[in-house]
Amino acid sequence: MNIGNDMQSLAIEQLYLRLGIEEGDIVRVGYHELRTYDSHYVILPMNMFGSKDEIFPLSPYIIPLYIGFNYVSGKIAANHPHLKPYEPIGCRDEYTLRVMRGAGIEAYLSGCLTLTLPRRRPPANARRVFLVDVPEGLETHIPEALMGDVEYLAHEVELDQQFSGRDVFKATREYARFILNRYAEEAALVVTSRLHCAAPCMALGIPVILVKDNVDINLSWLDKFAKIHTRETFADINWQPQSLDLEALKEQMFGIFAEQLQALVRSREALYELSSFFEERERAPYNNRLAGQLAVGMASLQRKSLRYAIWGAGAGGTLAHLLIQETYPDYRMVAIVDGFETGGFFGLDIRHPDSLAELDYDFLFICTYSGREEARRKLLELGREEGKDYMFLVSHVVNTRHGASEDFKSQLARFIGQRQ
Repeated sequence: MNIGNDMQSLAIEQLYLRLGIEEGDIVRVGYHELRTYDSHYVILPMNMFGSKDEIFPLSPYIIPLYIGFNYVSGKIAANHPHLKPYEPIGCRDEYTLRVMRGAGIEAYLSGCLTLTLPRRRPPANARRVFLVDVPEGLETHIPEALMGDVEYLAHEVELDQQFSGRDVFKATREYARFILNRYAEEAALVVTSRLHCAAPCMALGIPVILVKDNVDINLSWLDKFAKIHTRETFADINWQPQSLDLEALKEQMFGIFAEQLQALVRSREALYELSSFFEERERAPYNNRLAGQLAVGMASLQRKSLRYAIWGAGAGGTLAHLLIQETYPDYRMVAIVDGFETGGFFGLDIRHPDSLAELDYDFLFICTYSGREEARRKLLELGREEGKDYMFLVSHVVNTRHGASEDFKSQLARFIGQRQ
């Protein structure tokens, strides 16, 4: 596990501390929970690496604050609806900034919030030269006078596979805190290839040298503070760099973070308190007929993840999609088909059934009662097999109740007559 995200979490904790937010008011959401978290509504600073497609859509209980966000996925169009409402997006790096602006999303270059960590009080005995995940071959360029104080560290920690998600989160956070304290108390110089070693150490006031085999695009902001050396320039490294004074920048970054966070709280607090009041109840078994159909149909597939399409963009398709997302959060809708509707459906363009053969999906749910026979015919033409390639997921309830009594009909007739 790489402790980079944990370094960012420690920075967020420091900002919360400055804002007077107490530990009891902090909810910890793991990276693997971004889509499935279903507890209290939370405002979550997205100071993170977000290129994994599975973070979208975020849980409806998460109100994101995008600042220090890194996004290198090529699927910006698919995830545009999840980002646009929360603009301006604070981008960690210049590449993310260009991607957002190219997609018509307002954005600004924010850097990473690890730069806001408080400056250390320089310890009198800080003599250690930490080499943190440095490229091979760098050692031949290190001055002899420094070699006696060198110690190698790594920002990756190996954990037993038996660790659960919460245990992993706690273990890596504590390891990050331990390493950060070592830098603060012992480091005279840090030489590293790690973004989330370099930026926190710069914030602490430690001299930093950046060395890389390959200069990644997620560093396309950090070279504002230090030259990034590759093998071609190892011989030119200045081994006595000065620490940086970032205090004015920290205050500017803190001010932006605080203003945006407090604005989100003001704009959402009353709404979500009301929503929570109604949501926290014992629920009836809604859509139990559909849920039963889905459970039977999925039992034979035994798929942990599924890229699915829906035929029917009406109420049936909407109910089915929400049920699938709730029941199988790892399933992802990739296509929507309808012979009459046009426009969009949960961020996807509605396609005509004639384009079905062109679509790339694992399984199809037919969610229209009136169009079921057309769908069956089309799928037979394509050689698709019911149960293996598609299933019907639609509830059609026939009203079997008795009509109104004759007495009631007479009362209604008299009432209408009096009104005329």
